[in-house]
Amino acid sequence: NGSATFTVARTTAAEAGGAGVPLCFGFRGEPVRAFAAVRLRGVSVTGPARTVVVARVAETVTFVGSGIAAGDTAKWVDPGADCSDTTHGAAVAVSASGRATFSIPVGGLGLRLCYAFADMPLVAFNAISLDALEVDGPLATLAVVGVPETVTFNGTGLVAGDRVKWLPYSATATPGCGASADGWGGVQVVDAALSATFTFPAASATLRLCYEHAEEPFARYPSVSLVAAEVQGPPRTVAVAGTAEAVQFAGVGFGASAAGNRAFWVANATECSDAAAAVAARG
Repeated sequence: NGSATFTVARTTAAEAGGAGVPLCFGFRGEPVRAFAAVRLRGVSVTGPARTVVVARVAETVTFVGSGIAAGDTAKWVDPGADCSDTTHGAAVAVSASGRATFSIPVGGLGLRLCYAFADMPLVAFNAISLDALEVDGPLATLAVVGVPETVTFNGTGLVAGDRVKWLPYSATATPGCGASADGWGGVQVVDAALSATFTFPAASATLRLCYEHAEEPFARYPSVSLVAAEVQGPPRTVAVAGTAEAVQFAGVGFGASAAGNRAFWVANATECSDAAAAVAARG
């Protein structure tokens, strides 16, 4: 029926000034001859072999290879997934210089490239990979001003040596993480347990995580929050001995419900402890 299937051993797009290589064809019983007007272009993507990005942060990848051109499209899928999978985003356009900008919606390691030349279908290039790094928790942490608080992070691609900090957040403010040395409680280094310890100097109910993955700049995670709690008042209360006295506390971190909060009075602040709280509760 005039059809044949070929597996091209090497790229040929650059040969003959980009026209590709000519066809050699032999009709049955006749010698093989060249048909110069019938050509094949073998195209391929050869790099970059590995790319690291942060999930949900727009980052540009510059592809190299043979036959890459404007009108191509590219996307990333999990290892073994079909190129139709959209877990890590839809296909995006590639420029004439081979550049494509991705914002990977979900973290993943070892994602594989699916690439379509012009109007050809998407083809998997398993030697081209991408790691999309991501912090996905803990979503909410409560710390107390002046008390060291250890936070253990979880996510995709987190490693010891990553750096973390917290900054006040406003949904209307320009997103970002400020100067690398900024940080409510300092900039801390993640240890082998993926933990970091912070001591917060002042109260805030709006802290959000800024995380510096080893190979990337700080990225803000608005969904990962921390409250640095503090009782700020009243500074002085007068009560009559033996008489129940209601006290309205003021400050940061009380939450919508007072459930779980505990309060008692001691002669000296150094006497505050869970053991003292137990004695006070019995008394």
